[in-house]
Amino acid sequence: GIPLAIELAAATCRVLSPEQILERLDQRFQLLRGDARTSARGRHETLRSAIDWSYESLDDRQRSLFRRLSVFNGGFTIEAAEHVASDLDEPTIFLLTDLVDRSLLTVAGGPGRSRYFMLETIRAYARERSSELDEIDTWVDRHIGWCHRHVADMTAVSTGASEASAIDRIVAETDNLRAAISRLRRLGRSDEAADLVLGLEDLAYAANPIAELIQPLVEDGTVEGHPARRRLLGIELIRRSTADGTEGRAELAEQLVAGLSPDDPGSLRIPVMLIANALRQPDDTTSLEELAVQAHAEPDPAERARLLVAALLGTFFARDLPKPPEQVNEAIAAAEAA
Repeated sequence: GIPLAIELAAATCRVLSPEQILERLDQRFQLLRGDARTSARGRHETLRSAIDWSYESLDDRQRSLFRRLSVFNGGFTIEAAEHVASDLDEPTIFLLTDLVDRSLLTVAGGPGRSRYFMLETIRAYARERSSELDEIDTWVDRHIGWCHRHVADMTAVSTGASEASAIDRIVAETDNLRAAISRLRRLGRSDEAADLVLGLEDLAYAANPIAELIQPLVEDGTVEGHPARRRLLGIELIRRSTADGTEGRAELAEQLVAGLSPDDPGSLRIPVMLIANALRQPDDTTSLEELAVQAHAEPDPAERARLLVAALLGTFFARDLPKPPEQVNEAIAAAEAA
């Protein structure tokens, strides 16, 4: 989206193919340079100098916010910007407006919440500036803190009519959550990465892009000692059971069942135990039948609905049925009654 960058890339096609240029865009500021002997652009003869000129036109607070915003991936909201700019002595909205006016940020409006974006080239420049000032770790920590806060806020309102909106707002931040988890793992803080995902409660597998964030934590073994490791395994098992491919879920179920107790807390306990056991013994329906009997004898509507849904999950996910069995209508009716 930067005209100068496109022009410079086009000129580079004299010596490199477009595919080769793409491969080298991680070094875009060295690659996209004009010819000083023939360029009439003066200060704008390189991509870096063009952005330098825009950056130098900012005041100190605008520059500081510009650098801080480089830690966001996939855009950000006004609330996110306010979190990383909490110590700047000026309303964040005014500073954002200044950056938008100078084309250093773009804004996407619409019927929902406005969202701000940095072009990747601009973001790479801002991160370089932040690294030069040895401040990037501070803004990374603030970004992680904002992710924790956003997850807590969304799970707090994810009930009733607000659930769909909460899920949408969580999914919108998938890139930011993925970046936070990657940064935490790189910093050796995998337990905190696990806590971030687990904070999503049931939203973690209601929104599949979020559930996928658990996969690297499970696969690289970095959360072996986490107190909620079995819950992580359970969410990943459900994700694999609902995905197109089910590779590795039987082995995952074995890990889960090996340490899972009926007394363990967590909303995933019963369905995960059923799924895991059915994966190990696909022809054994005893536990499912016992659960159905227990459900029908349960006087509390909410508990009865939970048990029926658990039985449904155990049957449907474990046996790769092409369509939900008849229990689905019964479980839906029970859930509606609850």
